[in-house]
Amino acid sequence: MSRRLQAVRTGKLLITLFLVSIMSLLSLQTSSAESLSKALAQWDPDEIQGRVMEVGSDYIIVQERKILLVDEVYSGREYRTEFLDLTGKPYLKRDLRVGRVVFAKGGLAYDEEIRDNVLVATQIYFLNTAIERDKIQSYEQLVTPAEPW
Repeated sequence: MSRRLQAVRTGKLLITLFLVSIMSLLSLQTSSAESLSKALAQWDPDEIQGRVMEVGSDYIIVQERKILLVDEVYSGREYRTEFLDLTGKPYLKRDLRVGRVVFAKGGLAYDEEIRDNVLVATQIYFLNTAIERDKIQSYEQLVTPAEPW
């Protein structure tokens, strides 16, 4: 096989790998956009409190529930999950860690991939410890239902 033919085949292989990678990334973003679209179309506020079990690039798992972390432009508007503590002090997404206690608020959306509802988070509150159910009422920011952005 000539060097030229080998170079052409190598080039085609690299282009194919590049395109497959781009398609994979776009499909992940579409999934997140679809969940955001569903949540906004029929806003069903929900919340969950617990320890973070898993941290992904655009989600966390709390008490075995998937919570989507939003940071995208959809229909010309920017949507972003807020990360803060109970005093309103902002945190960063990178502050999320396995074992950390959080209170997440947002809207529910059905996720075809996992065949269950996910929480599309508007706010993630970082807590020092879990708050007992009967004491949550004393935190206005937690009892106020989540509103879409």
